[in-house]
Amino acid sequence: MILILSLSLILILSTTALSLPEVHAEDLKCLNDYESEMVCRLDLGKLQSCSEFSLTANLSTSKSFTCSFQLVSQDSCECQFQVKGFVSGETFFTELWKGGVVLVTKEMQTFKIIKPKKPINVSVEVTENVDFRISWSHNYTSTQKPFVESLRTNLSYGLKGSKDRVSDLVKHERIICTVVINNMIMFFSTENMLSLSPGSSCQQRCTQYFLIRTMFYVTKI
Repeated sequence: MILILSLSLILILSTTALSLPEVHAEDLKCLNDYESEMVCRLDLGKLQSCSEFSLTANLSTSKSFTCSFQLVSQDSCECQFQVKGFVSGETFFTELWKGGVVLVTKEMQTFKIIKPKKPINVSVEVTENVDFRISWSHNYTSTQKPFVESLRTNLSYGLKGSKDRVSDLVKHERIICTVVINNMIMFFSTENMLSLSPGSSCQQRCTQYFLIRTMFYVTKI
C-alpha cells in the first residue's frame, strides 16, 4: 500500500510539471504610453486560452498592479492596467503567474518601455504651389513638458502600391505640428495633380493616391 501511494504521488507531480508551459523572460514584453496605461504581451505560440495567466507588477513605492491575460491572436495574450502617472526613473518588478506558480520574474524601467500614443487629427491640404501641408496633433492631455518636448514624429509618405517611401523625423514643438511637403510631385501623374485644387482639403482624395503614416518616438526625458 505504501508503494502504491508513493508511485501515485510521483505521477501527480510529474503531470503537474509537464502542464506548465516553458516561458522565458523574453516572451513577456510590456509597453506604457507614459500617461495612464501599461500593456503587457505574452508570446508563446499556438495558444488556446490565456485565462490561467496573470501578471503582478510592483513599484518600489509599494504600489501594486494586477491584470489577467486575454487571447488576442493564436500566438499572443495581452493584459493591461491603469497607472496614475508614470515616472521615467521608476522600475516595475513584474511576475508572470499561472496556477499559483510564478513562471517569470522581470524588471522593467519605465523610460525604456515607452510607446507613445498615436498622433490624432491628421489632415492634408493642398497649397497654392500644389505642395502638401500635413498637420497632426499629439494625443496627450498631460502637462509634462519635458516628455512632450522629447517627442519626435516619424512621418512617412508615398504612393499607394509603391515600395518607394520618403521618411522625415520631425520635432514636435507644439500640440499641433505642420509640415509642408514640396516634393510629392514625384509620386503623382499629371492627371492626378490636376484633380487636386490649391487651397482645398484633400483628406479623402489624397488618401486615394498616397499613404501618410505618423509614429511618435521619444528621444530623451
